[in-house]
Amino acid sequence: MESKNKFIFDDFYSLLKYAEKRRKFHRIKCDIDVTIRNHTHPIQIQAKCIDISLGGIKIKMFSYNKIKLYANDIVEIWIYLENNDKPMHRWGKVAWFKQTDIALYRGGLYFTTEKPVD
Repeated sequence: MESKNKFIFDDFYSLLKYAEKRRKFHRIKCDIDVTIRNHTHPIQIQAKCIDISLGGIKIKMFSYNKIKLYANDIVEIWIYLENNDKPMHRWGKVAWFKQTDIALYRGGLYFTTEKPVD
């Protein structure tokens, strides 16, 4: 019985390793404050970065207001690192954004290399 359970977990972990290998950049779990200003639809939100990579960030936020971020929206991102007076500034685009609970939203933003043209 013990060996049968071992094989189940081996398959599970191999699937997890495969999913991470498909990613272009390694993700690092974090809990960092971010401010996001949407240039496509005028809105500014406060959120938490829950993982970060060289390619982008994953965010979560709590709000009872309907938040509207859509795929391919152009955003300006300020990442507030600990022990740093000045936030890190990046431009990006929304990869995905959805409401996952009554007051919880999650989303993925990827970094772009230059400021978008208006």
